[in-house]
Amino acid sequence: MERLWQICRAVHSAALGIWLGALLVAGASAAMIFPLAREIGPVLPSFAKYTGDHAILVGGMFAQRVFFAADVVQFVCATLAILTLGIIAILTLRRGRSMLVGARVAIFAITLCVFCWYFFMLTPGMQKALRLHYDAAQAGNNEAALQHKSAFDADHPRASTALSVIAGGVALSLVLSLWTDRSGKGAARGRADGVA
Repeated sequence: MERLWQICRAVHSAALGIWLGALLVAGASAAMIFPLAREIGPVLPSFAKYTGDHAILVGGMFAQRVFFAADVVQFVCATLAILTLGIIAILTLRRGRSMLVGARVAIFAITLCVFCWYFFMLTPGMQKALRLHYDAAQAGNNEAALQHKSAFDADHPRASTALSVIAGGVALSLVLSLWTDRSGKGAARGRADGVA
C-alpha cells in the first residue's frame, strides 16, 4: 500500500504539472501567433472571396490546433489526476494522515467542474462556430462568415476566464500536492528516527 501511495503521489503531481504546462504554452502561443500573423499580413488564395482580415484567419487556424492539443492534454491529465487523488485520499485517511486531503479534494473538485463545463459544454459550440466560419469564408459567403465569427467571439471571453480559473486551480493543487508530499516525507523520516 505504501508503494501504491508513493506511485499515485508521483503520477498525480506529474499530471498536474503537465496540465499546467499545457495551459501556459497554449496561452503563450496564442499571444505570439496573432501579433505575428498581423505583422506578416497574409493573403490566402483559397479565401480570395473573403473580405475579412486574413491575418485573423491564419492566426485562428494555428491557435485552434494549439488549443485542441492542449485540450487533449488537459483531458488526459485531468483523468489521471482525479484517479490518483481518489486513491491518495482513501489511503491517506485510512492511515490516519490528514495532510490537507479535504482541501486538496475540494480545490481539485472545483477545478474539475470548471474544466468539465469548458471541455464538454463550451468548447464544442466554439469549435463548430469556428469550423462554420472557415467554411463560409472559403466559400465567399461573407455575411454567414461574420455571423459564425460573432458566435465564436461571444464565447471567447468565457473560455478565457474558464482557462484562467482552471490554470489557477491546477497551480494551487500542484503546490498543495508538492507541499503535502514534502510534509509526508518529513513525517515518515521523523517516525523512522523515533523507531531508531
